[in-house]
Amino acid sequence: MLAIHSEAYKTLLQVEPFSFYLIFFMLLSLGISLGVFIALIYLTRRVGRISEGGASHDRFREFDERIKKLEEAEKNTSSMLTELHNSVKNLQESFIRIDSRVTALESKTVLLERRFTREVNEVPRPVSYPRVPQHIEAASIKELNELALHYPEVKYACIITSQGYVVKSYGQPSEEPPKILEILRISRTPRVSLVRGDRVLEVFYLGDVKDLSVYAILEVEDSANVNEARLDAIKETINRYFRDIVSKAQ
Repeated sequence: MLAIHSEAYKTLLQVEPFSFYLIFFMLLSLGISLGVFIALIYLTRRVGRISEGGASHDRFREFDERIKKLEEAEKNTSSMLTELHNSVKNLQESFIRIDSRVTALESKTVLLERRFTREVNEVPRPVSYPRVPQHIEAASIKELNELALHYPEVKYACIITSQGYVVKSYGQPSEEPPKILEILRISRTPRVSLVRGDRVLEVFYLGDVKDLSVYAILEVEDSANVNEARLDAIKETINRYFRDIVSKAQ
């Protein structure tokens, strides 16, 4: 082992100084090349990262610009929708005004049509002269049943007090006299005239006797042929009869 080392040492001593320097510079250049290579790899990775970061930054900036554009588009859309809403509202108001005007014109047209039709279809009305009222003289009776002799159409007649007590009567009533008298009280008038089928009911005031109001109830059938003058004559006949009774009682 010692022999080998001594041989190597002798060999190194036999090498020329130039060769030794050459080997040294070769080793030095090899070390520098390795360092440069390592530095180049480091720089390449670093530059790649920086470029990747720049690309990400560019993408982010582009994305931000797109977001801003979308926000601006949203604002523009919102303003357009507001303007459209206002336009629709104005159109609705215009339609309402037009509809009201059309309705007014239609009503005026209908009135004009009616007026024109009335003027065209209007014919001279016949002149009616007032009739001379027919006067029928009232009869004089001593009892209510004598009404049938002068006025056969009388079906029922009675003299009744305000308390519902029947003093004198003739015939058969279609309703109870107190109920008929109640109609007069409800109406609060001195006279009531009712039509029931072909019959006429007349309730009228006669006078007062001893703080009692006295009324007459008259029921006449065949009302179509009994005029107002004849009814007045029948009622006046009952009035005369009542006055005669009162005068005799006094």
